[in-house]
Amino acid sequence: MKVEVKDVENSQKELTVEVPAEKYNERFEAEVKKLAPTVKIPGFRKGKAPKNIIIREHNHKLRVNALENLINDSVYEAITSEGINPLNTPVIKDVNFEENEPIKFKVYVDVFPEVNIENYKGYSFEKEIAEVRENDVEKVLEDLREKNSSFEPVEDKAVEKDDMVVIDFVGTIDGEKFEGGSANDYSIVVGSNTFLEDFEDGLIGMKPGETKNIKVTFPENYAKDLAGKEANFEVTLKEVKQKDVPELNDDFAKDIDENCETLDDLKKLVREDLEKEAAQMAKDRLYDKIIEKLIEENPFEVPETIVDEQAGRLADQTLQQYMYMYGVNPEQLGLNKDNIKDEFKARAATQVKSAIILNKLAEMHSIEVSEEEMENKIEELAEEMKKDVEEYKKEIEQQGGKESLKNNIMTDKIFDFLGEHNEIAEKYVDPDELAEKQKAEEAAEQEEPEENKEKSGEE
Repeated sequence: MKVEVKDVENSQKELTVEVPAEKYNERFEAEVKKLAPTVKIPGFRKGKAPKNIIIREHNHKLRVNALENLINDSVYEAITSEGINPLNTPVIKDVNFEENEPIKFKVYVDVFPEVNIENYKGYSFEKEIAEVRENDVEKVLEDLREKNSSFEPVEDKAVEKDDMVVIDFVGTIDGEKFEGGSANDYSIVVGSNTFLEDFEDGLIGMKPGETKNIKVTFPENYAKDLAGKEANFEVTLKEVKQKDVPELNDDFAKDIDENCETLDDLKKLVREDLEKEAAQMAKDRLYDKIIEKLIEENPFEVPETIVDEQAGRLADQTLQQYMYMYGVNPEQLGLNKDNIKDEFKARAATQVKSAIILNKLAEMHSIEVSEEEMENKIEELAEEMKKDVEEYKKEIEQQGGKESLKNNIMTDKIFDFLGEHNEIAEKYVDPDELAEKQKAEEAAEQEEPEENKEKSGEE
C-alpha cells in the first residue's frame, strides 16, 4: 500500500492512498467464504451452493462489502503507519475503483495544530479600570433597599404601579382556553414586566373583589402557538399589597451586614465590592487585548472540528440562559442549537486559539499550579464568601469544581508571566465612556467584512 501525506488548510492532513488490486481480490474471496454458509439458493441445501452461483446471485453485495471493508482497514493502517492522531472521523473522497487496477482514494483528517508561539513579548497594553463614583454606590444602596422591601396587605386600595396583587385569571382565545393561560392565587408585582405590559397596565385601578376583562395581543416574536393572537383575560383581584421600602440608616446597614455598625460602614463595603468588580472586569478586558494581539502575531489555523464543537457549547449555554431568563423554551420560538451555532463560530475560533496559545506558553515556560497555590486560593475564596475553609473545599470537590479552579489559577499565572514581558499601563476611565467605547468596538466587530474574518482564521 502506498501513502502520500500533505498538509492542507484548517490544520488538516490529506492522505492519498493506493491499495494493490490483489488486496481487493483477497478481500472479495474472504467475503464469499463468510457469506457462503448462510446463503439459501433454490435447488441447494443451505450453505451448499457452488461458489460461482453464490457470486452470480450476490455479486453486488459482495463487491460493495469487500470494497468498503478494504478501504476502512486501509484508512486505519495508513493513519497508524504515518503516526497521525485524528481529531475526527476520517473523511474519504475521490474513490477510484476499476477491475484489476489499484484502488485509489483520498482521506482527510483534522489534526491538532502544530503551534510555535515566538511573538509574545515587547508589546504595550492599556488596562482601563472603570472609576467607582458616588452615584454608583448610591445606586447599589437603592437596589439593596428594593431587594429588602416587603409587601404589606392593604384593604380597599386601588392598584398602583409597584403594588403586589394576588389574582385569579382565565385566558381565552376565540372563546377557548389555552395552555398556561389560567391560574389561581397568582402573585405579581405590577410594573415588573412579569406579564405582558397591557395585562399589567390593565390591573391598575382595580380594587379587591373586582373582576375585569383585560384584552392583550401577543407579540409576533412570542411562543409560536400564541404569536400575534389576541386574548381575553378574565381577572379577579383578591388582594393588594403595598411595597414597604426600608429607610437608609444605620439599622438598615446592620440588617444588610452584621459587620456594619453604621451606614458609612455599609457604603465603604459597597465601594470596596464595586472596586473589586471593576478591577476584575479590567483584568478580563486586558486579557482579551493580550490574546487578540498574540493571535494576530502568531497566526495558525485550527481544525473546523474543534471550532464546531466549541460553537455548539456556546449555543447550548445561550439557549440555557434564554430559558432561565425568560422562562420560555427556545424551541417554541424556533430557536435550536443547529440554527444559532454558526453565529458563534468566530468567537469559538478565538476561544480555541486562546486555549492553544496559553497551553503552549505554559508548556514552553514550565508554568504549573502547585498544591500550595490551590490551597491558598481556596482559603482566599472561602474568606471572601465567609465560609469555613474545609467545608468550602468539600463543596468544590463535590461539585467537580477543582479542575476549573486550577484552570483559573493557571490562566492568571500565564497572564502574570505575559505581564512581566510586556508593558502594562493602568488608566482609570469614566464608566459611561468605557461602556460606549466597548459598544462601538462590538458593533465594529459584528460589521467586520467576511473576507477579513476568513483571513484571520475566524470563520
